[in-house]
Amino acid sequence: MYMKELRILGFGLLIITIAQSCSDDLDSDYNPIEKLERDIQAIDQYIATNNLTVEIDEDFDIRYIIDKEGDGERLSVGDSAFVDYDVFLLNGTFIGTSQEQTARDNSAFNANNKYEPFVFVVGANQVITGFEVSALLLKEGGSGTFFIPSVYAYQQFSVPNIPPNSSLLYKISIVEIR
Repeated sequence: MYMKELRILGFGLLIITIAQSCSDDLDSDYNPIEKLERDIQAIDQYIATNNLTVEIDEDFDIRYIIDKEGDGERLSVGDSAFVDYDVFLLNGTFIGTSQEQTARDNSAFNANNKYEPFVFVVGANQVITGFEVSALLLKEGGSGTFFIPSVYAYQQFSVPNIPPNSSLLYKISIVEIR
């Protein structure tokens, strides 16, 4: 019995040590309000430099362009959204796509990837906030370009191919709503 308790204690200490070492990697001074202001400045600079005309979602400060209006319904909480997407960093670095031709065009084709619409349930916290908010601005059959501040993406966390504090440019098309 004593050995079992010792193993449990050791395992618990290991978990605590790992958690503390991971927290050292985070920016302890991270302030999402200040970061959102800096993100918006960088996005607005990108928009001005590229001479783009955008609309602004006032609730989330997401800048966007509706490329195709769409003729279907809008998404609602609980709907399954089937979307095609392309994602880039604001510096133009290609991150990923659901479309084979886009992957090929960006020298990122991988024969092991399924290139098909991405599916998520609206309101189920399955995607980053900025992606869901952006999709909600579209109708079925519609598409748009969305400039998502880092605070509505991966914030100060690093994920594969996306550095911490990166704002993202998403091109999203609503293929189907179920």
